[in-house]
Amino acid sequence: MADHTHEQDLNAQADARQQIKFTGTGLEFFKIWIVNLLLTLVTLGIYSAWATVRTRRYFYGNTHVAGSRFDFHGTGLQILVGRVIALVLLLGWSQGHFIHPYLPIVCIAIVIGLFPWFMVRALRFRMRNTSLHNLRFNFSGTSPQAYKILLGYLFVLLALSMGSVLFFSDFITNPGEQPNVSDFTGFFLFVLFSMLVYLLIYPAFVCDSRKFYINHAAFGDHRFSAQLARRGFISAFFRALLMFVVFMGIAAVVGGAIAFGSQINAFFDAGTPTPVTVFVGVIVVYGLFGLASIVPAAYWQVFVFNASFCYLELGGNVKFKAMLATKPFAWLLITNLFMVLFSLGLAYPWAAVRLAKYKLEVISYHGDLSAFEGRSSDDKNALGEEVGSAFDVEFGF
Repeated sequence: MADHTHEQDLNAQADARQQIKFTGTGLEFFKIWIVNLLLTLVTLGIYSAWATVRTRRYFYGNTHVAGSRFDFHGTGLQILVGRVIALVLLLGWSQGHFIHPYLPIVCIAIVIGLFPWFMVRALRFRMRNTSLHNLRFNFSGTSPQAYKILLGYLFVLLALSMGSVLFFSDFITNPGEQPNVSDFTGFFLFVLFSMLVYLLIYPAFVCDSRKFYINHAAFGDHRFSAQLARRGFISAFFRALLMFVVFMGIAAVVGGAIAFGSQINAFFDAGTPTPVTVFVGVIVVYGLFGLASIVPAAYWQVFVFNASFCYLELGGNVKFKAMLATKPFAWLLITNLFMVLFSLGLAYPWAAVRLAKYKLEVISYHGDLSAFEGRSSDDKNALGEEVGSAFDVEFGF
């Protein structure tokens, strides 16, 4: 009798768990995407800010939770201002050595030094301009709190980045001097050391930054919370790194065998390998390396995604869960890649919709989101978000 009651309770809990639904289609998004692309080209990139808003509103508006859908309230003009400043910083970082050898260092120092401020502004802008049930999300984290958590990571990143730029600037400013073996050896060892340090701190950085913005996010007046452990992130990252090494080794062996075989066949057929044969061999080898990197990357993304949602709670009453799986997710990434490549980019809208639909519909929750109430507020400053996104930094959930 007790077992039967327990089974009924489990079934009731399963029935009470609700799924997030995504109703967008590739064709619908294609119509938005192609207009965005053409207007961005015609306006020399200026329209890209409004394109971001239209894209975000489409994906938000097709994401349904508890009978309602998300909405995004930001505007293109808000985003454009931050995007212009981000462009200036990018140009200073990439082309600044033509003006002054130390200008790239200044730009890197600005971006890294202000990263916590960018992150806080980005999250505040994104969440305060997102709503569900006509109720805005919010973010209460502050820049001092972000600096306190991320200062150690930023110091290491700044030191290594400046060291790399100084090495490079030395070669640029002394073109008449021939670098000797010790110069190249020192530069190689420094790059190797930098990569090792990045690999050691990256998973801890991801864990700490996610804890920061999850535990300071809110829906109305109700806070989100998640207990994430560095040990789990570090362990998962190095498992992914081991997978990467193994897959790259396999790709090197297979790619080498294919390239060598094609060279032998071309030699016996034509007497010498043709440029086309060499080109095809190179494409095959690089293609194998690219495919070999997708599975480890998918494994890491799946872990971070599931860990973030499986420990996520809202107001102590709503509990979330994510069931993203590595094999189907990796297959999705691979097929999306081939879709985009063979369509010369025209299939991107279908690839984006497939990815969003798969990731959103593996999320479920237990509780009543429609019962939440709170105050609404918006944020008029998009500077942090656009500077962050310009440097390929992803903020938020």
